[in-house]
Amino acid sequence: MRKLFIIIFTFFVSQNAIGQYSPKNPPLKSYSPWSVGLALKSSFEDITTYLALQENYKFDYSPKFSFEVELFVEKRNNNNWYLSAGVNYHQLSLEYDYKIPIYFYQSPLPNSDGNLLNEYDIVVNNSFERIKMTALAKYTLFDDGNDYENGEELDFRIRSVNRIAYIGIPMSIKKEFGYNRLRFTAKVGMEPAYLTQSKIDYDYYHQSGMSIEGKRDNYKYRGEEYLRVELKEINIQDQINYLQDFQLNGFFTIGLIHSYKYHSFFLDTEYKRSLTSFSHRNKTSYLQSIGLRTGIIKRFAGSRVIDRSRKRPQFNW
Repeated sequence: MRKLFIIIFTFFVSQNAIGQYSPKNPPLKSYSPWSVGLALKSSFEDITTYLALQENYKFDYSPKFSFEVELFVEKRNNNNWYLSAGVNYHQLSLEYDYKIPIYFYQSPLPNSDGNLLNEYDIVVNNSFERIKMTALAKYTLFDDGNDYENGEELDFRIRSVNRIAYIGIPMSIKKEFGYNRLRFTAKVGMEPAYLTQSKIDYDYYHQSGMSIEGKRDNYKYRGEEYLRVELKEINIQDQINYLQDFQLNGFFTIGLIHSYKYHSFFLDTEYKRSLTSFSHRNKTSYLQSIGLRTGIIKRFAGSRVIDRSRKRPQFNW
């Protein structure tokens, strides 16, 4: 008897947890085939580059943050198959770190304060962008045996965060498994995406991250620290962005969906990869991401159908 009670209790709890359709949670046939939804996604981005095109300097990048907002429309077909189309806004951030070698030249001679200026022509040219600029560096000689020597190598360093934005039009086919409240879903689709922020403001994103770094410690005197080298001026002469204006992405999603009345809540894991190159200078660069996607779907009640077979017959006497 005790075992029977446990079995009945377990069955009752599972039915309420997973949920069969009820008047509060109507069956699929009572829905309109059309529904609308809103989705939010946060993901980790990565750029796969099989061939790194860059000059003779150290160049590192790492994705920082990505988010996406999507509005979509779904149409239900037979056997829980859905066709979906929508529009989304996708923004990703890339952190760049350049180290370009420069050399100290003790010409012309320093002034009476021990200062002298070196001007450098800097060209940053990699798979994603090209910047041409001039940099003015001020060196101070303290005659303490630790000054920079003629021809000594230093690093011109650029650290920045560049934000890139796309508008995408995802189109997909989805399958929901089961008819309970909690269901498993799988989706596959394609997405053409258009670049909306292609001109990066280098004065804003790069200026604060530019510096000159050397291997010698700064000069210290009576508790004060004095710079041996300082970046005084930057003049950007030319800038070119190598990002593609158009991308075609493919994506695959698996997750869970839970329905309550005429609303459904979902949580998915999505993998997305560009099928076209990320850079038109480097045809081997591809953008890919994996992230969590969540949101809500609003379904509508189906139109009522009058069953005329049950209508009383009328006789003309």
